[in-house]
Amino acid sequence: MKLKKIVIVAVLLITLFIVGGCRKTVEEPIDEQAGKANDYLLQEAIEGDLEEIDDETEENESRLGVHIGNKAPSFKMQDYLGSEVELEDYKGKPVIFTFWVSWSDMAIDQLKVLENVSLLLGEDAAFIGVHVAPFDTLTEDEAVELIKNNKYNINIVIDNEGKVQQEYYVGIYPTTYIIDPEGRIVKSYTTLVEEDQILEDLEYILSQFLP
Repeated sequence: MKLKKIVIVAVLLITLFIVGGCRKTVEEPIDEQAGKANDYLLQEAIEGDLEEIDDETEENESRLGVHIGNKAPSFKMQDYLGSEVELEDYKGKPVIFTFWVSWSDMAIDQLKVLENVSLLLGEDAAFIGVHVAPFDTLTEDEAVELIKNNKYNINIVIDNEGKVQQEYYVGIYPTTYIIDPEGRIVKSYTTLVEEDQILEDLEYILSQFLP
């Protein structure tokens, strides 16, 4: 009889142990799955916020810097005769300026193109050649001599420290920018721009501002 009771108690204990273990086994995955679901939703929310921040940052950056439609960064330099030239001096008219160095034949040709167009348009637009001195092989005196020998009518200014070149992210010569009368960037070129293209660009700009 005692043996029978012992067997019954043992069976009950084993049953409780098995049931308890099963219950634990069933309950733990549910909690784990709920935790994973919460982690997933949290991660989605974080990623969504980060995407919104990235989009907002990209949008803000697009309003700044050297991009079409943005205000051109201001500059102040001296010409080869020592007179100060500012971009704001030409507000109210289109401005075309090109970055050049003497060792680039294409950059020298671009100066000639601007010279030709300036003779056609006169005071209707401003033309500037920006000599990037730190990247040229000429000394300052040699560069001035080259400018004088070519007898340019357009303004030739000297970027002595290369700061303007850096601000406009210039790495190719010539690089040319066309600015509208309100100081916004309309076009930029990193190759030789011929007279007809510049005239076409200027005609479009002037048509937008003339009454």
